[in-house]
Amino acid sequence: MRLFEGIKGGMKEFLFNRGWLRKEVSFYQAIAMIVGTTIGAGILGMPYAISKVGLLFGVVIIVSVGCLAIGINLLVGEVSARTMGNLQLVGLTRKYLGNKAGYFMMTIFYIQLFVILTIYIIGMGEIAADFFIGSSFFWGLMLWTLGSFIVFRGIEAIKSVEFVLTITIIFVVLILAVLAMPHIDLEFVKYSNPAAFFVPYGVVLFSFSGVGTIPAAYRLLHGKNEEFKLAIVSSSLVAMFVYIVFTALVIGVTGYNTTEIATLGLGEAVGRNMFYIANIFAFLAIMTSFIMLGMQLRDSMNWDFNFPYYRATAITLCVPLVIFLLGLRQFVLAINIVGGIFMSTQMLILVIVYWKAKREGALDPVSYKLHHAVLISVITLFVFSLGAVYSVYGILG
Repeated sequence: MRLFEGIKGGMKEFLFNRGWLRKEVSFYQAIAMIVGTTIGAGILGMPYAISKVGLLFGVVIIVSVGCLAIGINLLVGEVSARTMGNLQLVGLTRKYLGNKAGYFMMTIFYIQLFVILTIYIIGMGEIAADFFIGSSFFWGLMLWTLGSFIVFRGIEAIKSVEFVLTITIIFVVLILAVLAMPHIDLEFVKYSNPAAFFVPYGVVLFSFSGVGTIPAAYRLLHGKNEEFKLAIVSSSLVAMFVYIVFTALVIGVTGYNTTEIATLGLGEAVGRNMFYIANIFAFLAIMTSFIMLGMQLRDSMNWDFNFPYYRATAITLCVPLVIFLLGLRQFVLAINIVGGIFMSTQMLILVIVYWKAKREGALDPVSYKLHHAVLISVITLFVFSLGAVYSVYGILG
């Protein structure tokens, strides 16, 4: 038994201090990791949801939720900086709020990520089916295989691939803007429907769901607190910019006819060049998020519950595949449920975790401390509570 514990301890020391979990990333790679997780399938459903309320109100919602996401990410960043060891969101909740809260967070966190990964399989399959011969089901399986291979290879593959894909996403958005500009109809841009103001809430919150990457980014930056804070804010601002530009382009061109997967309708409205470029963008956005969320979920099992690396990887990749095979296909509805209910609840728990960690954390991150934590906490508690209640009412109603 002592020999087994010694081997186990030696392996853990290797993984966390010299192995893949402790390899550094640069400041820009950290931004790419967070952006790559944040910009995913949500951006494809955002124009459809915002078309219900109108672009002007939609931009207000994107900026407001984006600022809340920055606040939550900064709070979780300080929790990571105050905590010794490697813990993901579930482990941090269990450490500071106890086992019951930890298991509750585990339930909503794991269900949320498994469903999100399934949504990504659906989205990738539908996009690829428009490009190639074959069904969306077949291409969903093929692209799941590709994403799974990259997740399996670990951080060395991920940090390189994420950086390239994130830069490519920003470049493609600029190309889309140039192609779409001549086709924008100002009537679509001017449309507004204030009565539907809260309709896009769940989809927009889902689109800013990069908080789970924050603990991993902190560890991979090796505790460089100032760079870490700047990376959190910068990545959120990049995501916000991409969302506003992309949503404005899609609604300006397709208006009332915006499709659930925005790039499909955009390609039909503008022409074949737009069709190819827009769907390449959509594929890259989903693939980057699939990779990073897969790593995030695997890390949670590995860090928080000491699951062996290969077993955690297998569970991470196989559960969403099973859900997909069982028939989940409703893209925007699934996004709205995950964002409006599960993510709102998760954010509320994380605010409480922050205040417990501030009192009980083992480390004192002098260069990280937030100056407006009370204000951030009060606003986020109010908005996410209201959003969760509204989402439940809207879905059940």
